[in-house]
Amino acid sequence: MKGLVENKSTIIVYAYRYIWKTKDGKLNVKFLTECQEAHAKFQDVLRNDDNVISCVREYLHEINFEYFGYTEPVKIDEKEKKDEEKES
Repeated sequence: MKGLVENKSTIIVYAYRYIWKTKDGKLNVKFLTECQEAHAKFQDVLRNDDNVISCVREYLHEINFEYFGYTEPVKIDEKEKKDEEKES
């Protein structure tokens, strides 16, 4: 999956809004939801672009996929529970 990075068994993606101004006075906006390494690469591109005068980024959110889509039982059939105990 593009943009995912494993950090000690936890997968996290970060969302930032980048706003930068170019020499012609234009404001540019980009929303980027990626791993930290991808954000670092994008920032390097902006830093090395002679046409970019200034840039800021705004933290929006992050997604920790360790708990994303996690399910847990609320009620277990007693028969299944006893079968599981026997197997243990």
